[in-house]
Amino acid sequence: YAISMVITCLLVTFSVIPSTIAGRLIDEVLNGGRFDRLWFYLPLMVAFPFTRSMIGVMNRYFYERASQDGLMRLRDGLYGNLQSMDRSFYDSTRTGDLMTIMGGDLDMVRHFMSFVMWSSAEQIVIFVFGAAYLFSINWILALTAVLFAPFIGYFAFRLGSRVRPLWQQVRRQFSAL
Repeated sequence: YAISMVITCLLVTFSVIPSTIAGRLIDEVLNGGRFDRLWFYLPLMVAFPFTRSMIGVMNRYFYERASQDGLMRLRDGLYGNLQSMDRSFYDSTRTGDLMTIMGGDLDMVRHFMSFVMWSSAEQIVIFVFGAAYLFSINWILALTAVLFAPFIGYFAFRLGSRVRPLWQQVRRQFSAL
């Protein structure tokens, strides 16, 4: 899992390279007239996105594998705990609740481990790396972009606060089935 996090950080840095190569291609070849450099930049324009895509597929595989392994350990622990419960527990607990926990809720844990953690790490690194890259190009533009980030975060948090109760209601309805 830790290796996948490091690979995620590297993939973000790889995403900037094609645009940097394209900028140099335009500056040196098209504007500068150095057409001999064209054969140097074109293979790089193809190779970096292709390499990034292949590493990305492998990275998603590592995240999925880690989440499936974690899910199996959780599921084994829950089944072991359920098997040690006495009859009064099963008399007082609805079967739908147990099925919801063992099915949907555990899948939500797997989804968190495989997608949410990856997406969160990627977005944080993109924000930090992108801000640093923008500051290296134009600090006024970068400062303007970074100043709007808290507002976007606030509205995203508000949206999550409104959606969460609806999602919990859906989970309760599944449990009642």
